[in-house]
Amino acid sequence: MKKVIETENLVKIYDQGTSKVHANDGITLSVEEGEFVAILGSSGSGKTTFLNLVGGIEKPTSGRILINGQDISIIKESAFSRFRGKNIGYVFQNYQLINELNVEDNIHIISDINNWAIDREYEQAVIDLLGIRDLLSVRPDQLSGGQQQRVAIARALVGKPAIVLADEPTGNLDKKRSEEIIAYLRQSNREYGQTFLIVTHDPMVAAWCSRRITLEDGKIIEDIKT
Repeated sequence: MKKVIETENLVKIYDQGTSKVHANDGITLSVEEGEFVAILGSSGSGKTTFLNLVGGIEKPTSGRILINGQDISIIKESAFSRFRGKNIGYVFQNYQLINELNVEDNIHIISDINNWAIDREYEQAVIDLLGIRDLLSVRPDQLSGGQQQRVAIARALVGKPAIVLADEPTGNLDKKRSEEIIAYLRQSNREYGQTFLIVTHDPMVAAWCSRRITLEDGKIIEDIKT
């Protein structure tokens, strides 16, 4: 199977005045195309930092990250946004929606910036599954946290990226909606061969995943495939 994500001795150190925090401390792993992976661990274990490094949102202190065989550290900054937009969809824990744009424009922001066509039939299916059709003309600051979460998921999915990184994608949703969305993500994973890395505290979400990686103090302490 093709390896779509590889990390080699990945280290991220935050300098906090008199102390240094090793958020990620020598993580080496590979993820194959089409895997549906849960990233588990207590708060402060390094889960979100790892996702941000893989997504190119933060830069590692040392080590390498390869996406589809490409070392992302050597991609010019001017070209990286386009590379990430083409390869990676990201669901942020804090949404990062643009309040000056309505929901529909937020969903299209990446494709519009890069002038990419999107699969309209797939887009409409995503909108209906997430229950946001009636919200398309609304601005994000007029939405609840759960509604913003669903818009953030739609934005990450509509371009059918090869890799989806999701930081607590069901964190602000009720049980029924959480189950519907994780089932849909799994369906998208199977139907389109997308690779998912999902940071979660939710045992229900983890149970849907075919691989569970647990971090503690920035290190992998368990990596289980089912």
